[in-house]
Amino acid sequence: MPEYQFANRDGSIVTEDYDRNTYFSAKQVLKSLKDAFQLFPYTVEINQVDNFEDIFHVTYPDGNGFGDIYICGKGTTPGGRQGLKDEQRIQPKAKYLNFVYDRQEEGKKGVFLGVYSRDEQTVFCTWKVMQSREARNFLKIKGVVYDNQAKNEMNLDVDEESVNAAFARIAYLRLLNTFYEIIQPNTSMKEAVFDECFMAVLKDTSSIIMIGIFWSLKGSKDEEILLEHIRESVNYGTDYVIVAGLNRDYAVCNADYIVKEMTFDPKCVICYDLLKNEYFEYVSNDPFSPKKLLEKKENQSVKLESKAENKSENKEENKAENK
Repeated sequence: MPEYQFANRDGSIVTEDYDRNTYFSAKQVLKSLKDAFQLFPYTVEINQVDNFEDIFHVTYPDGNGFGDIYICGKGTTPGGRQGLKDEQRIQPKAKYLNFVYDRQEEGKKGVFLGVYSRDEQTVFCTWKVMQSREARNFLKIKGVVYDNQAKNEMNLDVDEESVNAAFARIAYLRLLNTFYEIIQPNTSMKEAVFDECFMAVLKDTSSIIMIGIFWSLKGSKDEEILLEHIRESVNYGTDYVIVAGLNRDYAVCNADYIVKEMTFDPKCVICYDLLKNEYFEYVSNDPFSPKKLLEKKENQSVKLESKAENKSENKEENKAENK
């Protein structure tokens, strides 16, 4: 399990669990900013930028020569990684970081800000404003709108990050519906779902790890977090690892990465092609049916029943011999 370290007001370092209820939402970040700016003798207005919930625009109605300030503000989360147990970090979307970076390039003031609470005090952290390397391009999508009068076409600009997140959510729900149904009723579940990738573990008589990656994970902010969750899950034992991708090539590429990083037995890895809604074995490329898991579960149940019967018979034999 990850270890988290925090600093108290007196400078002492303590190791304790991370309480996710203390995480600052965008609404709480906005309130903290307003409270902080009220400490100064200037009138300010702070508003969230439309369609950018973690971007806050600070203006001075009375002028004062300060100019506009754009803040990418987000609640921090502890790192917990080996060697970085005392780390506090923010994980905003790349487009949010680049929005502030672009405003700074235009001559405005830009701030990357993290907020958290400790000992009933609000703590602000800042980072140097830099352009994100994970910036996504925009996809040009042509939409066709039908009405009773005519067919109208319009061009839509949809950022790739949102499209990838939608694909990840669809894949996650498909896998969850398929495999959860198969290994019920006594199923325990653990999940870690991010914007564009996910990991979930379903465990009953079988143990299944489901992983989906819908963008370039290598070197990204979510890479170590996802691998960390997978490492923890491996301790439960693994019968199958289902690796999802947008299409067949991406699913295989993701499986290559997961097998290399986690040293899974390739024979237990199953790939899932989201666009074709197809499963296939990673090693052989042969089609795979999720029903095989049901067959395995039924076989395991028969073995358990046989063991129970053998134990019962042995007890009866022992009783007869004792008499």
